[in-house]
Amino acid sequence: MLYLVEHFFSFQGEGLYSGRASIFLRFGGCNLKCSGFGVQSISTKDSSVLIGCDSQKAVNKSHFGDNWTLVNSDKLIKIIETYESSLNYTPDIVITGGEPLLNIEDINFIELIEYIKSKSSRVTIESNTTIKIDFNKYPIYKYPIYSMAIKLSNSNEKYEHRVNPDAIEAIILNTKNSYFKFALDSDYICKYGANEIKSITMKYFQTSIYCMPIGESIEALSQNDKSVIEFCKKYGYIYTDRTHIRVYNKRDGV
Repeated sequence: MLYLVEHFFSFQGEGLYSGRASIFLRFGGCNLKCSGFGVQSISTKDSSVLIGCDSQKAVNKSHFGDNWTLVNSDKLIKIIETYESSLNYTPDIVITGGEPLLNIEDINFIELIEYIKSKSSRVTIESNTTIKIDFNKYPIYKYPIYSMAIKLSNSNEKYEHRVNPDAIEAIILNTKNSYFKFALDSDYICKYGANEIKSITMKYFQTSIYCMPIGESIEALSQNDKSVIEFCKKYGYIYTDRTHIRVYNKRDGV
């Protein structure tokens, strides 16, 4: 069984398939905290202020557990079919979290990917890329595209917790169209420049590198977007905005 935090039909706001209509499945559970991102979330349990990423509801079960629902693959397939029943085309599917790859050995997660592949839908898994996939044992995981959102030192996570070279290499060698995606802020760019990104990506010169500004609101994005654009221009990286935030600001489920 899997913990599903939310599902919704919207458009992809980041990365390679930005702008594509997509069904989102957000799973609960993460192996990182990323306190350095500094986003404030209000606990639905006791109204306390929590600091971390902008997906706290999918990270912190003790404070947002009311949103976590146990589901099996049949339920997930039904959710997808319900969204698609009102459309005359096949949207993308985005699997996100939290850290969805915590579920790679769960039969329900495997059956979900098998179902998506059976209907030839494009699926992106958004992952922090700290968990190595055994592609020989689970060849079905060669089908998705991976948005490798590897965390940098601005996350306040220790290097050995946030960077797993073996996990990165396994994805790049076994999948097509997977790409790097880094979240940057102005202070980080001033302190570290491109050195940290280069050290992570230098072996994989054919893999696209996207950089996006940190920010959970339009105001927060505006504090970092211009410096990230200039950073991408300087080093030849691809700028990706967080378009869903530009359009919907802080609204959930879009």
